[in-house]
Amino acid sequence: MAKYRFNLSPREIDKAIQIVQDYAADFRAKQDEFLRRLAERGAEIAREELQKMVYSNKNENQTLQLLNSITWGYDPEQKRGWVGTDLFYAKFVEFGTGPRGSRDRHPEATDKWQYRQTPWVYYNDRVGHFLFTYGMPSRPFMYNTARRMESEAVRIAREVFGS
Repeated sequence: MAKYRFNLSPREIDKAIQIVQDYAADFRAKQDEFLRRLAERGAEIAREELQKMVYSNKNENQTLQLLNSITWGYDPEQKRGWVGTDLFYAKFVEFGTGPRGSRDRHPEATDKWQYRQTPWVYYNDRVGHFLFTYGMPSRPFMYNTARRMESEAVRIAREVFGS
């Protein structure tokens, strides 16, 4: 941070106030850029994690709906960014389901997340018939995104604020 010297004259004090106001405005602009870039990068990483954990398995019958649903946003009024999806089943991909999910649990699964212990049959509209399933293992794409963002945040802060 730069150092400034000034005398105690009214003109010099006005100059110091202007320097502080300019610094505050610059900081707010950089803060907005930092938070916006964090949210944007978080969405990119979430898509990368999904691609690696879910969509790399060519044996599964799936669409790219979840991958394409990952969005981000930033509210400059509240200084809050977010990354997410509005698809109801994303939590089942994240935490897993059934006996397979129970064996390969999400790193942050609590007792509130209940895994069914028996297999089940369901009708799948995409394939047009009933399927028998033991569920699926946890694919913690958002958890992994959060872990990766810890180092990304430092890198982005250095780029935006300087170091």
